[in-house]
Amino acid sequence: MLEHPLVSIMITSYNQKDILSKAVDSVLDQTYKNIQIVIADDGSTDGTQDVIHAYHQKFPTQIKPALSEQNQGIPKNKNKGFRACDGDLITYLDGDDYFFPEKIEKELQIFLSNPNFDIVYSNFMFVDEHHAPIKTWLDQGVSAPQGDVFEAIFSKQFPHKTLYRNELIKSKVLHEIGYYDEHIAAYHDWDSRIRMSKGRYIGYSDYVGSAYVEDPRGISKTTKRNRLIREMRFVIEKNSPLLNDLPSRKKAEIIKSIETIISKKEADINPHLFNPTSIKYLMQSGDLTYLKKVIKKSFATH
Repeated sequence: MLEHPLVSIMITSYNQKDILSKAVDSVLDQTYKNIQIVIADDGSTDGTQDVIHAYHQKFPTQIKPALSEQNQGIPKNKNKGFRACDGDLITYLDGDDYFFPEKIEKELQIFLSNPNFDIVYSNFMFVDEHHAPIKTWLDQGVSAPQGDVFEAIFSKQFPHKTLYRNELIKSKVLHEIGYYDEHIAAYHDWDSRIRMSKGRYIGYSDYVGSAYVEDPRGISKTTKRNRLIREMRFVIEKNSPLLNDLPSRKKAEIIKSIETIISKKEADINPHLFNPTSIKYLMQSGDLTYLKKVIKKSFATH
């Protein structure tokens, strides 16, 4: 790898006229300067594309718009942005999130000191809609999975059952996996990380490189939660052939681990002691904290 490779940062946007600037400015303020910014807008109708045009006029050689006339959906928009990137390395950013200044520089240092790595990710921070810190993903001193992390990604055995975000990727890797699966609306990121991690090595920087803005509305509707659970099962089924070269016992452990996570999501839709999904999760996990929660709720409603 070159000592100063071109890094493309792909920013996605959709109707974010009033907040997109914070994301773009956070990339322009990176301490590593050999960067290209691709802004992939998914058919905004609120004037967001005017904001993008203004940035392009101000930074014509550094900012590259990739605009859609109509809304295509998140994975298609991301792929459009990725394919427009010219860098040796690519990372990405949602239009309502932002980077901290040394994100690219710190990850690039890991790449240059470990030539076997194809992907490097950083710690990140959860913030509220006013950008007040909520928590960091990893507490100081807590180790993160590195190296061959395929099994950990498949089974979501990362801190808080949450995978990394905004990883820096060798551009050839995205090409080799065929980019994101455009048929997966919500879990395309998990699906892509499963496929990217198979047979490749991944590094970690403990620098808090980005901020993830939590949506205060969350996922509340039962129908949406059920759709997400179905999509998780689709990702498992789609990628299960990648487990075939593992010992049978290890494969069973991975499937059991991810099924327990899904059972918890199913049980959380209606956490109740007499709910079959709650019983199933408790039998799989032995989660005493959850048992106390459902007992309290069950008897409070009787």
